Amino acid sequence: MIDTVTFGFYGVSMGEEQLSTFIENRSRIPDGRVFYKYCRSVRCENGSHIFLHYFPQNRSGDQIPMLLIEGSLPAWVYGTNVLMINDLHEAVAAGNKHLQGVKFLPKIDLADANIYRIDFCCNHHIGDRMNDYLQAIAKLTYPHRETRTYRGGTMFYAKSRSSKLYNKGEESRDPRARDILRQETTIRNVCDIKEIIGKKEALTPIRSFKTNISDLIHKVEYHPHIYDFTPDIIRGVLEDDLHKMKLDQAVFCNRTVAEALLTLKYERVKADRLLGFLARIQYETPAGLKELYGTNRTVNRNMQCLADAGVSAVMIDNKVPLPRLTVNFENGENGENMPNVSQSPSDTRTSDDMEVIAEVVIQEDCDSFEDDMDPQIMGYPSVSS
Repeated sequence: MIDTVTFGFYGVSMGEEQLSTFIENRSRIPDGRVFYKYCRSVRCENGSHIFLHYFPQNRSGDQIPMLLIEGSLPAWVYGTNVLMINDLHEAVAAGNKHLQGVKFLPKIDLADANIYRIDFCCNHHIGDRMNDYLQAIAKLTYPHRETRTYRGGTMFYAKSRSSKLYNKGEESRDPRARDILRQETTIRNVCDIKEIIGKKEALTPIRSFKTNISDLIHKVEYHPHIYDFTPDIIRGVLEDDLHKMKLDQAVFCNRTVAEALLTLKYERVKADRLLGFLARIQYETPAGLKELYGTNRTVNRNMQCLADAGVSAVMIDNKVPLPRLTVNFENGENGENMPNVSQSPSDTRTSDDMEVIAEVVIQEDCDSFEDDMDPQIMGYPSVSS
């Protein structure tokens, strides 16, 4: 459920001797002053890591020190982030135990820290369809996000938060993750974090252009803490991401299955029109679609019609569809030592999906010649004799 977290402690001061093993970084801010930052990492007994960042002053020059501690909660507990934590208190206790072994750190409790960055995650077990999913997801778009594809996954990036889906087995080299499609949502903005937990309030009005918003964060009324993030809150964030990409509404399928689903939902004329739209968006750019259909509103309306019929905007060649993804935090047979997984592909299809898909596959296998010669399937109007 939760992976990497950045914990922040204001007013925690560290002396020269404590910082002697840190790497000092200096940066010059626009007004000419020098801003100092000290960094280092600590390897824990179970092989996990703790990353430390210390700031002796803020960017306004005020002597208000801050210590940031970053690490993966499941890695602190299990030594790997392939496995998901079930008990947040256990994870915080494990983190505190690791910190107690760092002799140069002052005595601190992660439960008291402010949260400045948090990652939510879910493991989707997808069997042998990993490459099909990765290729299809790479063609998706996320509203107001930049799509960044890389080997093994795709990230939908924005400055304050990002979402990504990737091959966890390839990234971790852990055999337990060989069929896991990992979904992660990273939130880096304190205001966004507070909004998620329902604690967002207005900041004090800024009366000077020289005032930095980051310098006001510690002055607001409420600070997010690790225990503010309940399973329902985490599930809601992850499900919202799937919904924005329509991965919870539609199946990736080929043209024949898409036609069957559209015909089941709409009248033939509308189904044929949407099928033509689906074929066009496989190669047309967003600018080209806007020019062709007049407005983005028309394009978005057609995209929603596809999703309402259970059809993804991305077509695949395989006749066996890639089902919807769902968020599930339940454990496997061995309890907490098993990766949390979403429902398997065979379980995510609705009865209507299965009925249509079975009918289409049988039709493809038995009557492929007649299908190919059917003028309506080929996209032409039927001609009466």
